[in-house]
Amino acid sequence: MGDRFHGPGLEGKCAGGSDTRSTRLARESNRVLTRAIPLTLTPTQRARLQGAHTPGPPPIFDQRPARAQRTVSCPGGTHVIGQRVQVGLRYAGQIVTIEVDETTLRVYDHHDHLIKTVPRSSRREVTRHKAYGHTTNRKTG
Repeated sequence: MGDRFHGPGLEGKCAGGSDTRSTRLARESNRVLTRAIPLTLTPTQRARLQGAHTPGPPPIFDQRPARAQRTVSCPGGTHVIGQRVQVGLRYAGQIVTIEVDETTLRVYDHHDHLIKTVPRSSRREVTRHKAYGHTTNRKTG
């Protein structure tokens, strides 16, 4: 099934730690930090939560590179983090996965084979992880 998250305001459970301004959400299975959200509950409200408990050890930050899926355009290129990546004409119309590391972008095909490694020139972060609008076997007419 899906991962369960703990944190104030989510299923009434408090875990992952919090300070006065934000709370951290971690996956229950491996306590890897997934994101931080603004704290919307007062200390009094947090104390009254059913099943609330004090947080355990601080979560581990996810050290893996961000991954994003993109559809390759007809000329064989795509964009990620504001940077154009030329993948190749043979991949036109296919969905590729781009791994965004500190200094490089690695492009993988649908079989997770490395297609290309490109130097990273943008300092932006990945904001959209899925490729939208790609359909196979689209019927027209």
